[in-house]
Amino acid sequence: MSQDPFQEREAEKYANPIPSREFILEHLTKREKPASRDELAIELNIEGEEQIEALRRRLRAMERDGQLVFTRRQCYAL
Repeated sequence: MSQDPFQEREAEKYANPIPSREFILEHLTKREKPASRDELAIELNIEGEEQIEALRRRLRAMERDGQLVFTRRQCYAL
């Protein structure tokens, strides 16, 4: 997460910060193909139950807000 330009903002808001929405969107754009939650966790260096749960919630919120689409193959896409 050290490359996330919004890391400080996330650290102020959350006790156990994960990558920002913007960083996740940027990562998926560069990746150029959908990714599962597990793939994103590995690629974004997210470890531990709390952080993985936080990632799950963030991805669901991004899906709810129309930033991501959850595919039939259980992956997140732009």
